[in-house]
Amino acid sequence: MMRSVCLASLYLASLPLLACGFENGERVAQVDGAVLHYRIKSPPLRVAQHFSMQFQLCRDKKVLAIEAFRLDALMPAHGHGMNYKASINWLDDGLVEADGLLFHMPGQWRVSVNLSYDGVARQTRLDIEI
Repeated sequence: MMRSVCLASLYLASLPLLACGFENGERVAQVDGAVLHYRIKSPPLRVAQHFSMQFQLCRDKKVLAIEAFRLDALMPAHGHGMNYKASINWLDDGLVEADGLLFHMPGQWRVSVNLSYDGVARQTRLDIEI
């Protein structure tokens, strides 16, 4: 009985941690007092292969509602962007998914994420190497 109580307590204590973010492949970026959790949904990244990314915005272990979301990527070393525009899908649990991304060259890519929450537009940058 005591073991069951301890296991249940551990499970309940971990629930707030599971509410925000991802279990596998998670990366994070700071966005004006909040944390943008993101992951590549279809790893591993490969040159010239479509992929998706998922995003969730949190503060104090609570999911924040993203009111608007847009992203684009460019390759700073070459001064050009992606050849494809991602489609944005709104999923349950505050998840936003960008689908149809494609990095057509190897190297450093900079993903610019523009989002709004609490009525204010914000921006962050994610550097991804492929």
